[in-house]
Amino acid sequence: MKTLHKLLLFVLSFFLSNVQAQNLDMKFWKKNDSTLIAFGMITEQSLNTLKKEDLQNIKEFIVTSSGGEVHAAAEIGLIIFEHNIKVIVSDYCFSACANWIFLPAKQKALLSNAALGFHADITSQFDLVRTELRISHGDPEKNPFLIGEKSAKSLFAKARISPTIYREMASKTSFAPPSIIMSVKTEQGQVEEYELTGNEENDLNLYSKYEKATVISYHWKGRIENAYWFPSKAELMAFNVSGIQEYYFPANFKEVENLEKTYGIHLIGEWEK
Repeated sequence: MKTLHKLLLFVLSFFLSNVQAQNLDMKFWKKNDSTLIAFGMITEQSLNTLKKEDLQNIKEFIVTSSGGEVHAAAEIGLIIFEHNIKVIVSDYCFSACANWIFLPAKQKALLSNAALGFHADITSQFDLVRTELRISHGDPEKNPFLIGEKSAKSLFAKARISPTIYREMASKTSFAPPSIIMSVKTEQGQVEEYELTGNEENDLNLYSKYEKATVISYHWKGRIENAYWFPSKAELMAFNVSGIQEYYFPANFKEVENLEKTYGIHLIGEWEK
């Protein structure tokens, strides 16, 4: 299985560099009547494409992805969960792919020399993001972050995964408590920056002050760039993650270094020396 999958990816990478391929919208193709292969970034477009696939006989979903949009990933995860499709990672599954496709699946496998990675992101700091949303976005029914939060929480509830795993992701991949730095343009035309910390009183005061401001940009503070938490099977099970049928975990630092070199990332975990 893994050899064929790598051959298919090689054919794709013959036309595109690895970095370019990772940034493509997720594409799907059938290996056979029961196996669907997915490769690329998770977007609304890839979600819409998957919805058009006939999944009635699909038993396995082989995924390779560096992540993507929360709402799209959670919706894909829900489709896989409800169809009881086994998720298989034979290369890498990071960020939204790990959170919303791998974790909730009723059956899952991480094959030999594959990498799984979680990091501090929007899902680990919903309280911060909720304040930011009230400031910067209009109709909550059309807001992708609020929709993503709703989809993600619903999926974790159905899969019975402890939501405290969000905080674990944040603590493992942050050098300081994560916060959001907002850059806005006020009604008077001035550009200002402020920091959302998750402190309710502080953030509500900022909401009142900048309610009518226009957001220019925002970014996370405190996150270790390009770092991913690669938990052991036991660590995942401690958060009620179930259905793990096969789970590769680096046996030593040498294996970790090989993964980091292959995928250009920094992995954090409890490795054997």
